Amino acid sequence: MVVDQGEPVQDAAPQDLRGADELECQVRDIQEMEMVDELLSAMPTFVMLVNAHRQVIYANRSLLAFLDVPASELIGKYPGEVWMCQHALEEGATCGTTVFCRYCGADKALRGALAGRVCVEEYRVVRDAELDPPALDLRVRSTPLMLSDERFVLMAAEDITDEKRRQVLERTFFHDILNTAAIIDGAVQLMLSLEPDEDDAAVKDIIGQVSERLINEIVTQRDLSEMENQALEPQPDIVETRTFLDGLLSSYATHELATGRVLQLGPDSDDVEFVVDKALLGRVLGNLLKNAIEASRPGEAISVGCSKAETDQIEFWVHNAAVMPEDVRMQIFQRSFSTKGRGRGIGTYSIKLLTERYLEGTASFTSRPGNGTIFRVRYPLMPTYAEDGAA
Repeated sequence: MVVDQGEPVQDAAPQDLRGADELECQVRDIQEMEMVDELLSAMPTFVMLVNAHRQVIYANRSLLAFLDVPASELIGKYPGEVWMCQHALEEGATCGTTVFCRYCGADKALRGALAGRVCVEEYRVVRDAELDPPALDLRVRSTPLMLSDERFVLMAAEDITDEKRRQVLERTFFHDILNTAAIIDGAVQLMLSLEPDEDDAAVKDIIGQVSERLINEIVTQRDLSEMENQALEPQPDIVETRTFLDGLLSSYATHELATGRVLQLGPDSDDVEFVVDKALLGRVLGNLLKNAIEASRPGEAISVGCSKAETDQIEFWVHNAAVMPEDVRMQIFQRSFSTKGRGRGIGTYSIKLLTERYLEGTASFTSRPGNGTIFRVRYPLMPTYAEDGAA
């Protein structure tokens, strides 16, 4: 994943590590406190004990079972490394020092506890798309502790992924789908009120369009559930890029969000034939286009295009003039993060998950003053899921 990272963090957490002997001594001291493991492992939440240098010296059984690793594998690591945060594991990065850490709930909670405060924060973890799960939503409570005249932090994390998923489903089914169903009902009532000889073709057209939108919203939620459960199986098909993009632009040109916006196909877009799951590609590019429309003001243009990136890859891009603030850029692919309010945030997360886990591609973006925001997704011309000749 590629994003604009801006300037390096200036207030990074200290990284002066204790020597191996001192770390080993701390671990041994905790192990000799016979009741510690029994008490903390009795807790259903994930618990780790972190020293003043932010290194893990203890993890309870719930956490070890969830991660499916021995305790020795976690000793000395930073919290982001324990949770396999994508940013903490990037080459040259260190948990607590990257620009992403400015907006990390776990880092905020840990810093607060090291300053002597009990802190509770939500921690959205972006992991590798191939991991199970590929993302986590945790509620982290950090408590300062003094043991043998040394400062530690007790970090307890509750998995709230299901809670966040439920919020999204409730938002979708109780708000978006209800609104769509209300439009259908209104159109039906209007058609019933017409005289027998009145032309109802326009009303029927509205009903057809909105009914299709309703079905698509329900299918989107079904696909999201299957994506996260690794039950989604891509169905390869042959796609001609310009024809596909023309159809995508036409379908959104009449969308209520696009009123006053200019949707256009990049003039230098390549016309390439490649193999992909057409429905999933439509889901990815449709989400990108919808997000770009929502971020644009009336009169502004949204461009969509594609180019043959390499001999065996095709790249699609969606551009709009708006520039995202840093806090949005640093959290854009997180599962439950959204600028649209409570219960949203699945759009960009599903783009990343569909692209990287199922369509064998990569997702990236840039957002800079003068250039606006450009999201890019790149796919192989012949993915491995099509090698059996299903296309």
